[in-house]
Amino acid sequence: MVALPLPDQAILDRRAEIVAALRQIVPGEGVIESPERLRVYESDGLTAYRQTPLVAVLPETVEQVSSILRYAYDNGIKVVPRGAGTSLSGGALPLGDGILLGMAKFNRILEIDWDNRCVVAQPGVRLTSKKILESLKPQLAGFKLPKFVYIVADLPRNAMGKVQKNVLREQYGK
Repeated sequence: MVALPLPDQAILDRRAEIVAALRQIVPGEGVIESPERLRVYESDGLTAYRQTPLVAVLPETVEQVSSILRYAYDNGIKVVPRGAGTSLSGGALPLGDGILLGMAKFNRILEIDWDNRCVVAQPGVRLTSKKILESLKPQLAGFKLPKFVYIVADLPRNAMGKVQKNVLREQYGK
Protein backbone atom coordinates (compact mmCIF):
# COMPACT_ATOMS: atom_id res chain seq x y z
CA MET A 1 0.00 0.00 0.00
CA VAL A 2 1.24 3.47 -0.85
CA ALA A 3 1.47 5.85 2.09
CA LEU A 4 1.08 9.58 1.80
CA PRO A 5 3.92 11.70 3.20
CA LEU A 6 3.87 12.42 6.92
CA PRO A 7 3.02 16.06 7.70
CA ASP A 8 5.76 18.40 8.91
CA GLN A 9 5.04 19.03 12.60
CA ALA A 10 6.60 22.51 12.46
CA ILE A 11 4.00 23.53 9.85
CA LEU A 12 1.16 21.90 11.83
CA ASP A 13 2.23 23.87 14.92
CA ARG A 14 1.78 27.12 12.93
CA ARG A 15 -1.71 26.25 11.71
CA ALA A 16 -3.55 29.08 13.53
CA GLU A 17 -1.03 31.64 12.23
CA ILE A 18 -1.32 30.28 8.68
CA VAL A 19 -5.13 30.32 8.74
CA ALA A 20 -5.16 33.90 10.07
CA ALA A 21 -2.79 35.05 7.32
CA LEU A 22 -4.89 33.34 4.64
CA ARG A 23 -8.04 35.02 6.00
CA GLN A 24 -6.33 38.37 5.41
CA ILE A 25 -5.88 37.39 1.75
CA VAL A 26 -9.26 35.69 1.19
CA PRO A 27 -11.89 37.14 3.52
CA GLY A 28 -15.27 35.67 4.39
CA GLU A 29 -16.06 32.04 3.63
CA GLY A 30 -12.99 31.59 1.42
CA VAL A 31 -10.83 29.89 4.05
CA ILE A 32 -11.96 26.49 5.30
CA GLU A 33 -10.38 25.16 8.47
CA SER A 34 -12.95 23.09 10.35
CA PRO A 35 -12.41 19.31 10.18
CA GLU A 36 -16.03 18.74 9.10
CA ARG A 37 -15.82 21.15 6.17
CA LEU A 38 -12.34 19.94 5.16
CA ARG A 39 -13.57 16.36 4.65
CA VAL A 40 -14.82 17.14 1.17
CA TYR A 41 -11.25 18.11 0.23
CA GLU A 42 -9.48 15.02 1.59
CA SER A 43 -9.33 13.44 -1.87
CA ASP A 44 -10.13 14.16 -5.48
CA GLY A 45 -12.04 11.68 -7.66
CA LEU A 46 -9.42 9.06 -6.71
CA THR A 47 -10.83 8.18 -3.30
CA ALA A 48 -8.42 5.33 -2.56
CA TYR A 49 -6.04 7.84 -0.96
CA ARG A 50 -7.27 10.35 1.59
CA GLN A 51 -5.59 12.99 3.67
CA THR A 52 -7.17 16.06 5.22
CA PRO A 53 -5.38 19.25 4.15
CA LEU A 54 -4.04 21.72 6.69
CA VAL A 55 -6.46 24.28 5.29
CA ALA A 56 -8.44 24.83 2.08
CA VAL A 57 -8.58 28.22 0.41
CA LEU A 58 -11.12 29.19 -2.26
CA PRO A 59 -9.87 32.36 -3.96
CA GLU A 60 -12.06 34.36 -6.33
CA THR A 61 -9.47 36.52 -8.07
CA VAL A 62 -6.11 36.08 -9.77
CA GLU A 63 -4.68 38.56 -7.26
CA GLN A 64 -5.78 36.36 -4.36
CA VAL A 65 -4.20 33.31 -5.99
CA SER A 66 -0.95 35.22 -6.45
CA SER A 67 -0.97 36.42 -2.83
CA ILE A 68 -1.66 32.92 -1.50
CA LEU A 69 1.21 31.48 -3.54
CA ARG A 70 3.55 34.28 -2.43
CA TYR A 71 2.63 33.72 1.22
CA ALA A 72 3.10 29.95 0.92
CA TYR A 73 6.47 30.35 -0.82
CA ASP A 74 7.72 32.89 1.71
CA ASN A 75 6.69 30.62 4.60
CA GLY A 76 7.78 27.24 3.23
CA ILE A 77 4.25 25.84 2.97
CA LYS A 78 3.33 23.35 0.26
CA VAL A 79 0.36 24.09 -2.02
CA VAL A 80 -1.79 21.59 -3.90
CA PRO A 81 -4.01 23.17 -6.56
CA ARG A 82 -7.41 21.58 -7.13
CA GLY A 83 -9.75 22.26 -10.02
CA ALA A 84 -13.21 20.76 -9.90
CA GLY A 85 -12.02 17.75 -7.85
CA THR A 86 -13.18 15.23 -10.42
CA SER A 87 -9.85 13.79 -11.58
CA LEU A 88 -9.13 10.11 -11.12
CA SER A 89 -5.40 10.58 -11.64
CA GLY A 90 -4.68 11.60 -8.04
CA GLY A 91 -3.21 14.91 -9.14
CA ALA A 92 -5.04 16.90 -6.47
CA LEU A 93 -4.36 14.76 -3.42
CA PRO A 94 -3.99 17.14 -0.47
CA LEU A 95 -1.14 17.22 2.01
CA GLY A 96 -1.70 17.28 5.77
CA ASP A 97 0.81 20.11 6.08
CA GLY A 98 -0.22 21.96 2.93
CA ILE A 99 -2.69 24.48 1.60
CA LEU A 100 -5.30 23.08 -0.73
CA LEU A 101 -5.87 25.81 -3.32
CA GLY A 102 -9.42 25.24 -4.55
CA MET A 103 -9.89 26.73 -8.01
CA ALA A 104 -13.57 25.75 -8.42
CA LYS A 105 -14.67 29.40 -8.54
CA PHE A 106 -12.57 29.83 -11.68
CA ASN A 107 -15.18 28.09 -13.81
CA ARG A 108 -15.41 29.94 -17.12
CA ILE A 109 -14.57 28.87 -20.63
CA LEU A 110 -12.22 31.62 -21.81
CA GLU A 111 -11.64 30.89 -25.46
CA ILE A 112 -12.71 28.58 -28.21
CA ASP A 113 -10.14 28.03 -30.96
CA TRP A 114 -12.21 26.71 -33.84
CA ASP A 115 -9.28 26.20 -36.21
CA ASN A 116 -7.32 24.03 -33.76
CA ARG A 117 -10.40 22.52 -32.12
CA CYS A 118 -9.29 23.60 -28.70
CA VAL A 119 -11.11 25.03 -25.69
CA VAL A 120 -9.22 27.16 -23.15
CA ALA A 121 -10.92 26.79 -19.79
CA GLN A 122 -10.25 27.87 -16.24
CA PRO A 123 -9.30 25.03 -13.86
CA GLY A 124 -12.70 24.83 -12.15
CA VAL A 125 -14.60 24.05 -15.34
CA ARG A 126 -16.13 20.61 -15.40
CA LEU A 127 -15.66 19.85 -19.06
CA THR A 128 -18.68 17.88 -20.08
CA SER A 129 -19.99 17.81 -23.59
CA LYS A 130 -23.17 19.55 -22.49
CA LYS A 131 -21.30 22.35 -20.69
CA ILE A 132 -19.03 22.98 -23.67
CA LEU A 133 -21.90 22.97 -26.13
CA GLU A 134 -23.97 25.26 -23.91
CA SER A 135 -21.09 27.74 -23.79
CA LEU A 136 -20.86 27.54 -27.58
CA LYS A 137 -24.54 28.31 -28.13
CA PRO A 138 -24.01 31.98 -29.13
CA GLN A 139 -21.25 31.08 -31.60
CA LEU A 140 -23.27 28.21 -33.05
CA ALA A 141 -26.37 30.20 -33.93
CA GLY A 142 -27.40 29.07 -37.40
CA PHE A 143 -24.75 26.33 -37.54
CA LYS A 144 -25.98 22.73 -37.69
CA LEU A 145 -23.92 20.32 -35.60
CA PRO A 146 -23.57 16.68 -36.54
CA LYS A 147 -25.89 14.29 -34.73
CA PHE A 148 -23.03 12.87 -32.64
CA VAL A 149 -20.36 15.01 -30.99
CA TYR A 150 -17.37 13.46 -29.20
CA ILE A 151 -15.42 15.54 -26.71
CA VAL A 152 -12.51 14.19 -24.67
CA ALA A 153 -12.97 16.05 -21.43
CA ASP A 154 -10.59 14.45 -18.94
CA LEU A 155 -7.22 13.45 -20.33
CA PRO A 156 -5.80 12.23 -16.97
CA ARG A 157 -8.79 9.93 -16.55
CA ASN A 158 -8.32 8.67 -20.10
CA ALA A 159 -4.59 8.16 -19.45
CA MET A 160 -5.54 5.97 -16.47
CA GLY A 161 -7.49 3.73 -18.80
CA LYS A 162 -10.84 4.90 -17.54
CA VAL A 163 -11.95 6.31 -20.84
CA GLN A 164 -15.24 8.07 -20.55
CA LYS A 165 -16.85 8.90 -23.81
CA ASN A 166 -18.75 12.12 -23.48
CA VAL A 167 -21.11 11.71 -26.35
CA LEU A 168 -23.97 14.12 -26.66
CA ARG A 169 -26.73 12.94 -28.92
CA GLU A 170 -29.15 15.73 -29.63
CA GLN A 171 -30.04 18.12 -32.33
CA TYR A 172 -28.50 21.37 -31.17
CA GLY A 173 -30.81 24.34 -30.95
CA LYS A 174 -34.05 22.38 -30.44
